Amino acid sequence: MVWAGPRIYWAMALDGVFPSFFKTVTPSTGVPRRAMYLQSGWTSLLIVTGTFEQLVIFSGFILSAFTALTIGAVIVLRRRYPDLIRPYLAPFYPVLPAIVILVLLIVIGTSVVQRPFESALGIAAILAGWPFYYVWNRTRL
Repeated sequence: MVWAGPRIYWAMALDGVFPSFFKTVTPSTGVPRRAMYLQSGWTSLLIVTGTFEQLVIFSGFILSAFTALTIGAVIVLRRRYPDLIRPYLAPFYPVLPAIVILVLLIVIGTSVVQRPFESALGIAAILAGWPFYYVWNRTRL
């Protein structure tokens, strides 16, 4: 995630949904250094505030939720826009994506039942992003 996270911030900055400060890359390496510092700071904060197990549950909860939403979006977009060109095919569509979503929902449900504190933190982190998204979109319009 140390490598993937900063590139997500970088891509979001390029798309205009994250501060443009983070779209700068180092010319010699192509690394989004500012986004790397942001990710490193966030990771450091998580490390000093919880145990390894708590971090795994918290992160796993959030990643499972967003992965399920992303796969669900593929299904929705394929139904809404059936004529779009699809350079990448989803194997065994729609059965395999539906199975993956079901498994992820089981993981999320199990997390909520067995580790409610970490799951609540994950839900809080996700919900905390909504006001930022709302404000960001209002200022962009």
